[in-house]
Amino acid sequence: MQRHYDCIPNSIPYPKDEITEQFYCNASWNPFTNSVSWMLALAIRQSYEEIYLYGVEMEHETEYVYQARGVVYFIGLAMGMGIKVVVPSTCQLMKAKYLYGYETGRLDEDIEKINKRQGELAVQRANAERQLNEAQSFYHQTQGACRENDLLIRRIMLYDYSGREEIKKDQK
Repeated sequence: MQRHYDCIPNSIPYPKDEITEQFYCNASWNPFTNSVSWMLALAIRQSYEEIYLYGVEMEHETEYVYQARGVVYFIGLAMGMGIKVVVPSTCQLMKAKYLYGYETGRLDEDIEKINKRQGELAVQRANAERQLNEAQSFYHQTQGACRENDLLIRRIMLYDYSGREEIKKDQK
């Protein structure tokens, strides 16, 4: 916790000053971008031999892009200090599909696939827009036909069924 709370007797203040000093945190360097970074720093400070990270995906484009930096830093620091860090195989944190400088051909292939898919999606979107326009046009035609039908019904209702003449509104 940030401080001890009497209502939580077992609460212990987080050693923020010691941690920031140990990991050289200052105005130009701040690896503490989220709570996971603080937890990793504490685990390193407390000399854990193994750290398991579950549920730390850091994949969401708006929430975690900048936060992942601190987590990656502390994972690297822990590994460099000989601490075993385990991340689930499904987690994309610290994973790359290619060895930079050695497997760029595979990257080019993936980009080509993505561009091809983008073209296919553009065609599908154009077809969907055309179908939507056709459906809207049909809807409006049907709506107009329904209004015309309503007018015919009103005319019939105002007609004298004896076949003589149309009943005028003021005769009702």
